[in-house]
Amino acid sequence: MSLVRICNFFLFLFFCQNQNLGCEKPRIQNSENTQIRVINNSNHGVTRVSLFSMSFGDVMPNDTTEYKELDYNPLQDDPLIYCISSEENFARYLKIPDKQVKKYTYVIDSLVNRIIYISSKADK
Repeated sequence: MSLVRICNFFLFLFFCQNQNLGCEKPRIQNSENTQIRVINNSNHGVTRVSLFSMSFGDVMPNDTTEYKELDYNPLQDDPLIYCISSEENFARYLKIPDKQVKKYTYVIDSLVNRIIYISSKADK
């Protein structure tokens, strides 16, 4: 009986020490991660802009945000852009850039009939 207890104790210790192995959240992030930004080419200011659950603040017409490192967890974050314009909420699914792309831009082309039109491109 004591041998079983000792084995169980060691198994318990092994499990406790290694419980984080393979259990980390799947993140698209490393030191060479994709940098993303937003350009507003529409005629409307947009507030509370958020991409992949990352805040980009307010973006007025013809403004460009700074690049931010893409920090995306597909189990936790939404692959969406959210924003507000004229007290209306807008949202749209986004294309996720390939991991090899270093810089990527999302462009707000227009806001028409309560629909936000977005284009995107890899930057050089």
